[in-house]
Amino acid sequence: MISKSTNIRLLSAQVSIGLIGAGDFARSTLLPAICQIGGLERVAVCAANGAHSRHAAAKFGFRYCTTDIDGIFADPAINTVVIATRHQLHAGQVLAALRAGKHVFCEKPLCLTEEELFAIVRTYQDLTAARPLLMVGFNRRFAPLVLRMKVFLRQIQEPLALHYRINAGFIPADHWVNDPTQGGGRILGEVCHFVDLLSFLVGASPTRVETRGLPNPGNYADDNVTVSLQFADGSQGTITYLANGDKSYSKERVEVFGGGAVAVLEDFRRLELVRHGRKQVVRSLLRQDKGHVGEWRLFAQAIRSAQEAPIPFHEIVASTLCTLRAAESRSLGEGIDVHAVDFIASASANGN
Repeated sequence: MISKSTNIRLLSAQVSIGLIGAGDFARSTLLPAICQIGGLERVAVCAANGAHSRHAAAKFGFRYCTTDIDGIFADPAINTVVIATRHQLHAGQVLAALRAGKHVFCEKPLCLTEEELFAIVRTYQDLTAARPLLMVGFNRRFAPLVLRMKVFLRQIQEPLALHYRINAGFIPADHWVNDPTQGGGRILGEVCHFVDLLSFLVGASPTRVETRGLPNPGNYADDNVTVSLQFADGSQGTITYLANGDKSYSKERVEVFGGGAVAVLEDFRRLELVRHGRKQVVRSLLRQDKGHVGEWRLFAQAIRSAQEAPIPFHEIVASTLCTLRAAESRSLGEGIDVHAVDFIASASANGN
């Protein structure tokens, strides 16, 4: 149960951050994005490595650093916990932060198992009406060119066909991301991004997923896969995630067809929109923008104004559940249904 004092803190306009995890991604991408949002109070950094904690605190202007994670959850000066640790730690830290009455921003993935997702849904639904916000770092849906693409697609009144190709590049099989305990593999760790983006563009949740992989000659970690998605509105999506290409080639390309129109996004730098024989090309003016700043701007705004999180809770659950079942489908060699509404209802009922 969230205490009365916690409810008051959550409704305050201030966003006061306690960061857990100060690895490469946090220092190179997440913290620079946070620092671009004015008015965020950076209170504490917690990392298992004290040197990393001290360095991040000094560089990004946090009040103090620590190796005591429980101190982050207990600190009344912190109302927002940012989780950027290794994947196997995410679910437990999300649960601890929610139970402490903190808003939570968790870098993807939210969790590594359906049991963890079930516990998160149950805990979140059990919180009071003044429940904190839960946000997952599905940043791509906030990229400026993606938002432009979404507006273009809104005019289409029929199911869409979507293809998302990711030239992810090779990483060694013994990399921590590929460890089933620490990272969960690249489907859970990375493909969740692409499931979420296609779901956002369609505007409907996935209802079935099937994953097939290329034969592994021995030097890959079963990370050359095609993920086929069916959506509630009849749309069909395909995610082709590849570790066997050349990293010098463009990393991500999204193609959408429907209603006599075509939209193509190339590496978050160039957007091509075609309808009625007329083509419009929109380019990112200064740099590639994958939405990290945009997601934090909206998350901070939601906290300050006591609004809902920028990604609705059921969409977070749907993308996460679909990704977990995509990995399971790869192992089973068959498609699996995905019904996030039923999953949420089951978890909620279990908690009552």
